[in-house]
Amino acid sequence: MHPRKTEFNKLRDQLDITLPEIAILIGKSWSATRKYAAGADVRLPPDEVLATMRKAVAQMQKR
Repeated sequence: MHPRKTEFNKLRDQLDITLPEIAILIGKSWSATRKYAAGADVRLPPDEVLATMRKAVAQMQKR
């Protein structure tokens, strides 16, 4: 699996929210978010998506 997909799924696990909730967080469609998470799909999450998720994880860890 591509490193960006691996990071996306790791961040998703850390956030402990559903894919539809992640779609809202990152401002992408449910379909695109599903493709970012799927290991077999070639669509990679953009860097700005990962940055948004990293920021959300950091804010969550501050609590």
